[in-house]
This record gives sequence, structure tokens and C-alpha cells, in this order.
Amino acid sequence: MRQYPRWPSTGTVCKHFGTWASAIRAANLPPARAIAPGRGFAERVAAARRLSAKGHGTAEIAALLEVSSRTVRNYLHAGACRDCRAPVITTDRCRTCAARRANQPHWTHEQVRAALTAWTRQVGRPPTSGDWAPNTDMTRKWTREYPRWPSYETVRTLFGSWSKGLAAAGFRAGRRRWDRDEIVAALRTFAAAHGRAPMRADLERCRELPSPGTVRARLGSLRAAVETANLGVGRRRWNRDLIVSAILGYAEEHGRLPTSRDWDRSTSAHPHATTVLQQFGSWSAAMAAAVSSQRPGPAGAARRARRSK
Repeated sequence: MRQYPRWPSTGTVCKHFGTWASAIRAANLPPARAIAPGRGFAERVAAARRLSAKGHGTAEIAALLEVSSRTVRNYLHAGACRDCRAPVITTDRCRTCAARRANQPHWTHEQVRAALTAWTRQVGRPPTSGDWAPNTDMTRKWTREYPRWPSYETVRTLFGSWSKGLAAAGFRAGRRRWDRDEIVAALRTFAAAHGRAPMRADLERCRELPSPGTVRARLGSLRAAVETANLGVGRRRWNRDLIVSAILGYAEEHGRLPTSRDWDRSTSAHPHATTVLQQFGSWSAAMAAAVSSQRPGPAGAARRARRSK
């Protein structure tokens, strides 16, 4: 933008070459899709979010990843699998975890205690909750041998907590001693790998991270730990003017006003639908406020002036 018209736009490149990738190949440059190593769904979602955070538009991201703009929007609004935290779009579990759950055996207290004992005998130590967290990494023993071992959620459901499950089998939970610097370093490592700051669910599932209780004891709260690690805080204070601006921005990008289902998850560009309802009382009132802000008159002029600052 600073050097315009020195450089062509993404649309111009695609108009002449058909796709962004074709233009890159014509220039004898490495494939642009290298920004999403592995070419997997999770890698593309992470790449789309990184590019969006750097200010790239939907059309530009779509060209770089060789997908449609609609797919990019799905990537940016993707949720996380309830079991393995992999990105998902239309469901609460990824295909692997959904299939695993459908075929999940029914575990009894005695069977779980026997599994804990067998794992300890084979590995030489009791499992951690991360060892038995559902995932798709075939290099891990739990995944390779599923359904030989129950999940950590099964243990918590049957015994009340992971430590109580270990105690029922005659083992003690192995606890790592975390100090402030180690916690901050772990949070930064996670953020570098996933493109976002860790959430509470990540602390519960990822064995490379401290537990939520440890974070609270050392730094007061996860929010404070994230701030200490200079990772930023995901939540934003949305007032009525900011919400109106987000509605108008969405309308400009998509050619229509958003529905409450479009905002079923908060992003850096817009709040959750619940926040809109809290501020305006109803969804239709929020849409009306956005539309009226575009009309001539003192109220609309004032809103436009606030957004331009």
C-alpha cells in the first residue's frame, strides 16, 4: 500500500496467470504454499490465522493457500476438537476423534486400574494425563495402540480426577516443579507452534505445559501468565461503537449484514453474538444501529467520525 502502484494486486496476478501458484511458478520462485508446511488442514488453518493477524485480507490469503475465500473464512472461524484440540469447522470433534469415540469400549474401574498397571510395567513409569490424551500423532504409544488404553477423560470420569485414578492403581502422580520463567517459556513455545496463546483446555491436555493450578499458583491466573509472556490477551472490550464498526466491516467484506450464527465465535474482527445481544438487547437492534450509522444526519456523522479516529 505504501508503494502503490509499484506492485500489482492479488486479483491482477490471478487474472493474468489463473492462480497465484501459477504466477509463482512462472517467476521460478518456491511454492507459496510452503507457508503451510505439510499441506494438512491444521497447517492451512494455522497459516491462514497467521496471515490474517499480520493484516492480509481474505482474498489474498485464499490466493496464497490456493483455496476459496469462503474456505479461508471457515479457517479463520474454525473451532477446536473437544478431545485433541485439532481445528474443526462444522462439528465439535475431528473425524479421528469422532470415529474413536463411536468405537470407544466401555471401561470399568478394574479395567482402568489394570491398564495403568500394564502401562507402567511396559514404559517404566506411570502415564501422565498427556500420555493418555486423544491425538492423531502415530509416533505416540497411546495413539498407535488404541483402543488398548483408555483416555485421560475416561479416567477422570470414573475416578473424579487423574490423580485419584493413579492412586486407585497404587501410583502417585509425577509432578514437575515449575518456576515462573519455565512457565513463561512453555507458553511462548506453545504459541510459536500453534499461532495463538494457550487456553485452559490446552493446559489440561498438553503434557509440555504446566497445569492450570500451577499457573495460578505461580502467576495468579492464565491471563496474567499470557501477559507476562507478551503473547497478548485474546479478549477485547467491545462497546456499541466498536460493534457497529465490526458489523459494517463484515457487511463490506461479505456483501450482507452478519447473522448471529456468523458470529457464534469471537475473533479479532468481531465479538461473539452474545456480546452483541448484551450491548443492544437484540440482534435486530444492532443491525438497525449499523444501518442508521450509514445514513446522513448527526448520529450517522458522529459514528463515522468516531470510526475514522
